[in-house]
Amino acid sequence: MTQHQNETAASATVDHGGHDIAFEGLLASMADCFARSETRETFARMTRGMLMELKDVNCWGLVEAIGERGRAAATRTDVAPKLT
Repeated sequence: MTQHQNETAASATVDHGGHDIAFEGLLASMADCFARSETRETFARMTRGMLMELKDVNCWGLVEAIGERGRAAATRTDVAPKLT
């Protein structure tokens, strides 16, 4: 194997602006699944949290990352969209 000091491997880039636009579009398309705006906002925060690179990948780490408080926040079931 030959090493070339002035060459680099392709690096990954992320278009954060494009990601945010696509994510907002996804949330808008799912808005009718949630009767209450608070539930819709919690779903958005939890979904963003699941896309984060977290040290502890579990419900407690997710709740802490998105700023929810209390044990009940990690066990809430009202954030799941209705799929019927």
